[in-house]
Amino acid sequence: MSEEDDEVPGWSIAKSAERYQIRGWGEPYFSISERGTVEVRPDPEKPDR
Repeated sequence: MSEEDDEVPGWSIAKSAERYQIRGWGEPYFSISERGTVEVRPDPEKPDR
C-alpha cells in the first residue's frame, strides 16, 4: 500500500489547517507539514529543534 492509496478525495493540507484553525491558535508553535502531519516547534526561533 502506498501513501497515494491513503489519500482522501477532496482532502488537502490547506483544508485541514483551515478546519482546525492551526493559524488561529497554534501558530508559530504548531503547523501542518507537506505530508499532512502536525509539527510542533517549542521554540519557533530554532526551527531545526
